[in-house]
Amino acid sequence: MEEKLKALQTENLKTFESMKEANEQLKKEIKEYGEASGETKAKLEKIDKKFDELQDEIAKIQRPSASEAKDSAEAERKGVFEKYLRKGASELTVEEKKMLEKKADTLIIGNDTLGGYLAQDKMANEIIKNIVEYSPIRQFARVTPLSANALVIPKRTGTPTAYWTAEAAAATQTNQTYGQERLQTHKMTADIRVSRENLMDSMFNLESEIISDASEQFGVLEGTAFVEGNGVEKPSGMFVDANVLANSVTVATEEANLADGLVDLYHTPKSMYAQNGTFVMNRTTLKIVRKLQDGNGRYFWLPGGGMEGAPYQTILGRPIAEAVDAPDIATNAYPILFGDIRRGYRIADRTQISVVRDEMTLSSYDVIKFVLHKRVAGKVVLPEALAVIKTTY
Repeated sequence: MEEKLKALQTENLKTFESMKEANEQLKKEIKEYGEASGETKAKLEKIDKKFDELQDEIAKIQRPSASEAKDSAEAERKGVFEKYLRKGASELTVEEKKMLEKKADTLIIGNDTLGGYLAQDKMANEIIKNIVEYSPIRQFARVTPLSANALVIPKRTGTPTAYWTAEAAAATQTNQTYGQERLQTHKMTADIRVSRENLMDSMFNLESEIISDASEQFGVLEGTAFVEGNGVEKPSGMFVDANVLANSVTVATEEANLADGLVDLYHTPKSMYAQNGTFVMNRTTLKIVRKLQDGNGRYFWLPGGGMEGAPYQTILGRPIAEAVDAPDIATNAYPILFGDIRRGYRIADRTQISVVRDEMTLSSYDVIKFVLHKRVAGKVVLPEALAVIKTTY
């Protein structure tokens, strides 16, 4: 894997050099003829596509592999849980039902009256882990596991004041004040359908299928909410938070203005936030930013090393999170966000995931429906750590 990663890194840098050459050719043609040739435009389109493919390949290599069950008790519970998925609760013995209800020596009641059971630990953990693939905000935000439905965070609202005093003079007392932020979880539901023939086929990896489908459904849903959620029965998003929008840099969308806007955006949050900052935008906006240069012809965007633990691509030395739900550049839009997402945005996960096996809804098609429920919260907790670009025409 390490050799493949190095090969991709080398190809990544070569592609970047090709992009610079093609971009310079495009500018030259526009300057001489008023418009770039179709051949040059097509070449740049091909290079952009290549960048996207390389990014996806590197992400696959760097994604952590699944962990195995740690003890025989968990392995036994996994076998019983799979029996429930394949055959239903009616086929479980009393002892097997008790096994599914017992977790870490604590009796847990399935949170659904339709015969649902809490997913075994490994399966639930894999779903949460795989959600990262679809929800890039999780990679940068602070994520807290919960055993309850809400998280209350103490928040400092005022700081004490330091001052100079004369020798032997009395000190003046100053106090810091505190408030709190409440993150309320909201329920997501994933609908997964499997034919009875597949269920009866022991070679069919049912658990893997459910993990993959549930991760995708949950990841897409929460990813949208973390970016643009309105907080009504869903998390609230960074790009629509009123306090974050107040920290905006307004620019026209001409190339020079957008380039200057990126520099201004970088310097809008305080230094301690900018040093740990991340740029967030969608792929369409990133395509434009990739070609921006400063007055000396240096590109703002760099492909990065692609090595483990290092960002794949950067702007002004800071990593980029591609959020598909971020808005496009348009009149009075906020397409680019920057800041310390770990300090500014908090995600809270209800760690338990329930699974309900429904044989009735699609019985005429001989299809079994699995319904999974997961609860998650997301909210801006420190707006001063984040800032956005506002574009105009």
